[in-house]
Amino acid sequence: MADSPVITLEDGATNGRHVARVVEDARTKGFRIVALCPFAKATFERNPRRRDVLA
Repeated sequence: MADSPVITLEDGATNGRHVARVVEDARTKGFRIVALCPFAKATFERNPRRRDVLA
């Protein structure tokens, strides 16, 4: 998708909330997520209910 957002997460203390927000945005807007960083990948591994938005 050409106009898909690129989102980076840097603050470890709030990343869990950011991931949850990004997942909700992806569901609402029909985007797919490519988890590149180890934190994001681990978050999706720990939370199977969020995996529906993974590319």
